[in-house]
Amino acid sequence: MYLPEPIIIDDFLPRKYADEIEKQCLDSRFTWSFNPSIEIDGQESDQVGFSHVAMVYPNSDQQPYIERDLTALFYPLTYLIEDKSGIEFNAMIRVRVGLFTKEPSSPEHHKPHVDYRFEHNVALYYVNDSDGPTHIFEERITPEPFENFAEGIRSPQPDSFTLQTTIEPKKNRLVIFDGLQYHASSSPKDHKYRIAVNINFI
Repeated sequence: MYLPEPIIIDDFLPRKYADEIEKQCLDSRFTWSFNPSIEIDGQESDQVGFSHVAMVYPNSDQQPYIERDLTALFYPLTYLIEDKSGIEFNAMIRVRVGLFTKEPSSPEHHKPHVDYRFEHNVALYYVNDSDGPTHIFEERITPEPFENFAEGIRSPQPDSFTLQTTIEPKKNRLVIFDGLQYHASSSPKDHKYRIAVNINFI
């Protein structure tokens, strides 16, 4: 489904559900994979990030990797996405939790990118109140067939990007946008950390 601009839904989940997601993500037993260098302006940087993939299809022909406890925590969101946005939700492709720590000297945003090159949507759920907005750009890629199940972008990228909107992280806020649209995260400059759940779906 083509989305001309993002859909933003505040107070997306019941309060106790939102609190439980935040609690689970901040639990000392929650494991994070370390990304030692975040790409900015096409170059590796000194900024770091963390991620945790709860569910992902490696390609269209294989069984997905599913971390059942964590996927179960996020799975009810799929029903609420369709109910509250009117966008049909057929299947999850990936559920990834991302964490950026405070970087007072960080640039405006990280590298613009797309997650997959076939038609899909992105639902981005903010776990905590923070700064470090998501930047969404006007530029879109030309989709490839779903059967290719292609991740990421092809080079070259556009020489420049036109900002469509920025979305501030706010606990229990959900933003949905066209997965073919370039977007970029950013690190918080004022808050200790920023956590968001990225759900790619068709």
